[in-house]
Amino acid sequence: MLFKNSYKKYPEVQNECANFLQWEIPGTGSKLTLFSSGMGDGVYSGYWGLDEQGEPVSLVVPFMNPAYF
Repeated sequence: MLFKNSYKKYPEVQNECANFLQWEIPGTGSKLTLFSSGMGDGVYSGYWGLDEQGEPVSLVVPFMNPAYF
């Protein structure tokens, strides 16, 4: 249901399967982004980018190796 609602809200940047959603954790004001790989089950590494204070500022999850293209 959450992914379907995300597609309805952002159809211009998703397919009908709803690629992602941004969900606010109730009562916290914090947001969580969930996404599908679109490639089925698998294991994907995530790499965090940190600022000068060591705080996370970005997350990169490479689903496919760019060298393959």
